[in-house]
Amino acid sequence: MYHSRCVHTAEDRRMKTTDRGNTEGKAILTVSFGTSYHETREKTIGAIERSLAAAFPEYEVRRAFTSRRILEKLRARDALVIDSVEEAMERLIQDGIRTVLVQPTHIIGGLEYEKMADLVRSYQTSFSEFCVGKPLLSRDIDYDEAVYAVAEENRIFCSSQTAVVLMGHGTEHAANMCYERLEKRFAVLGYQNYILGTVESVPSLDHVRRRAKALGVRRLLLVPFLIVAGEHVLRDMAGETDSWKEKLQADGFEVECILRGLGEYGGIQKIWIRHAEEALQGLQD
Repeated sequence: MYHSRCVHTAEDRRMKTTDRGNTEGKAILTVSFGTSYHETREKTIGAIERSLAAAFPEYEVRRAFTSRRILEKLRARDALVIDSVEEAMERLIQDGIRTVLVQPTHIIGGLEYEKMADLVRSYQTSFSEFCVGKPLLSRDIDYDEAVYAVAEENRIFCSSQTAVVLMGHGTEHAANMCYERLEKRFAVLGYQNYILGTVESVPSLDHVRRRAKALGVRRLLLVPFLIVAGEHVLRDMAGETDSWKEKLQADGFEVECILRGLGEYGGIQKIWIRHAEEALQGLQD
């Protein structure tokens, strides 16, 4: 049975997982909501973890998921054991790790991020040095870099008659305003044909429909603004029944779905690396 304590998958054993001469006592714990879809997991969460491992070779990179449902499903279906946050923190203590950076892959600082941050900080006295990295959209520079990363990754699909619809998750938390703020940054930076919508909050699909009609385009490119292209993407965005794709096609738009999570984007991975650098720099200040 494979136990996911480091960044590498069972299929990727060829890569060096840990060099005790360099990584002894230092670890980066990536914390993600998780996904049960193997292919997107390694293309997105795995890619973020590998980019962090390359950027910080003196650190061992470990993985934890916050979703109990996904953890239990992976154990039962795939015999794949991935640590919960609590398990990962206890394992760091047991293994004698002294310097820890917890770097979440959350997009915004909402309820999930706050709950995770409170949990890991309850362990911080067990380590000599401890810090928590920021979510993806935290400062002005993050928004601008995210805009450029998304636009670059999807530019080959675009034309004057195309609008790009980014589908985020959404939350009841005040941090949900990040989606509206990001849509405004797209426009300010010259990408007026980018529309933000969320599955579970605002801006809603109705907002997407109004904006698309106002832009007068005939084609919509549906793109996940989610770390992984998992259940929400395959069901809510691209599914054949009661999905954004189906409803927008019924409105008369030509619709194409891009099944790539944000974790696959090199520009997004660079934001996580910068957040990790900033968090570690705080240990030295």
